[in-house]
Amino acid sequence: MSSLKELIPYLDDIMTTFYVEMLSHEQLSVFFKDKDSVNELIDKQKNNFIDSLDDNPSQLESRFRKLGSFHYDIKVPSVDFLKSTSIWKSAFNKYALTKIKNPELIFHIEDYFYQVDNHMSRGYLERQLEADVNDLEMLIEQYSSEVVSNNDTLEHLNWLKDILFALQKNDASLAPELNSENCKIHKILTDPPEIMRSFFKDGHFIELHERLHIEARSLFYFVTKGNYPEVLALYANLLSVYKITLLTLGSLSLQETIKTLRFDLQIENERKEIYSAAMHGTHHIVNNLLNQLHLVKFEIKKHSSFDPKVVSMFDDMKLEASALLEKLSSIEKVDKETIKASVLPV
Repeated sequence: MSSLKELIPYLDDIMTTFYVEMLSHEQLSVFFKDKDSVNELIDKQKNNFIDSLDDNPSQLESRFRKLGSFHYDIKVPSVDFLKSTSIWKSAFNKYALTKIKNPELIFHIEDYFYQVDNHMSRGYLERQLEADVNDLEMLIEQYSSEVVSNNDTLEHLNWLKDILFALQKNDASLAPELNSENCKIHKILTDPPEIMRSFFKDGHFIELHERLHIEARSLFYFVTKGNYPEVLALYANLLSVYKITLLTLGSLSLQETIKTLRFDLQIENERKEIYSAAMHGTHHIVNNLLNQLHLVKFEIKKHSSFDPKVVSMFDDMKLEASALLEKLSSIEKVDKETIKASVLPV
């Protein structure tokens, strides 16, 4: 990490750029009280970065897993947490290209933040799992103590508990059945009572059951790869689907309330959570591409015969891609028409 020490003289400006960007986001700005608190955070983060450059791999992992846990403890939502790390990396890349003008430094920044993002996401996930396991055990105890317990709901909750246990052990082999075709747990979804079917569209239960297993399989695929930003995003997706499922399991008592307002609201919230998680991945891919295109620009400048109009078009295309990506990330209503409208040329 010693190559990144070249960035130290620019850290004040980099950190200021990072927090200006953070404060411009409505969801992220709420975590900063005032200017003094921002300045205090800048100093802490700057010193933490400098100290981390001398860490060995084990020390770096410990440092940033603790930082990820801290972000969970101060109640930063996982989607916003993932977005903030992307903004942080972009600020470093910008200065490497525009101030230091060393495109090779981008590769070292990408490697550093790949590790940081991974360790922080794992630390955040570990703390979230601790809290979720505690809540789930209390819920299972509550259902188990009822005179007439709902065995379908209990089986459903215990399946999720097994998922959480496997995640805590970081061992996909401990996960429960992940193939919907072989599943014998979610009987309430594979063969729902007639009265429950009357509240939902045809295919709702089959689709819900398949989505549970698809999200779980994807989750453990990335566990085996050790890709914790993806694990964290997919875990949020899985919980969203599970919330919908639990509402469905309670539909006999909620009846028309689920059928109308509350159920629709939950679906809309779920769409937003999944969309935000998907956009995090899109930002990561596109921003990496745009940063790497700067290397192409440096090569172009070496050739004086290159058409200046094409160079200008090249710059315009990058700016348009960034602008459209920002518009796509900022939509309020998650539906086909709004998404299509957001990517019309600026």
